[in-house]
Amino acid sequence: MKTLKLTLATIAVMASATSFAQEAKQKPSPEKMFKNLDKDKDGKITKEELEGKKILNRFDKIDKDANGTISLEELTNAMNKQGKGKKAEGDKPKKAKPAHDEDENEDGEE
Repeated sequence: MKTLKLTLATIAVMASATSFAQEAKQKPSPEKMFKNLDKDKDGKITKEELEGKKILNRFDKIDKDANGTISLEELTNAMNKQGKGKKAEGDKPKKAKPAHDEDENEDGEE
């Protein structure tokens, strides 16, 4: 009986930990992220507000209207593109490498 209780308790702890890990991996919504980044709460994000954050490297790509600020709409669009596996504008596409060379000696024959 003690073994059964211990097993059930272990399963419950593991299930909680797994659930917590999955929640921790989810990105915040664009609205929540915007609210956190907009330090002065003026409805726009400036480079100064992003000091020390990775997103600062992408500021000019996200700021589509080039007005020096990021709006909620611009941040939402950038996050949606990133989440769908689309590359941000200006990113260079990577060339696919063949799984193996069929013409190993490059003589034009396989």
